[in-house]
Amino acid sequence: MANGDWIVVTNLAQLHDDEPISATALDIDLVVVQSGGQVYALYGRCPHRGGLMSAGCIEGGSLVCTLHGWDFDLETGASGRVPGETLTRFGARIDQTTGDVLVSRDELEAWRVDNPQAFLPGEFF
Repeated sequence: MANGDWIVVTNLAQLHDDEPISATALDIDLVVVQSGGQVYALYGRCPHRGGLMSAGCIEGGSLVCTLHGWDFDLETGASGRVPGETLTRFGARIDQTTGDVLVSRDELEAWRVDNPQAFLPGEFF
């Protein structure tokens, strides 16, 4: 679903504080998290082994991969444990009328050019 320059990826009703969920937009795996009153959308695959970050957990403002413990700050996408590693964070907003969570189409399209999806959507590895 699209909304101008924004793509609907989920609805607030599907989000629970500090519980990552999986979403897909433009065939890109995403992880969406509501934490501390904010909504975050990041690339949904761990750069280490490609695990789905939606299977991870939130610890101290970071998303932690369930496979090997790599962590990524929700605000910046930077790893606190593995210097130089990041998850791309995409612009996200909430449609106050519908409660839809939207992600920037322009950011997704730009990212996709340099980062072809290496996995089938939803594929664990």
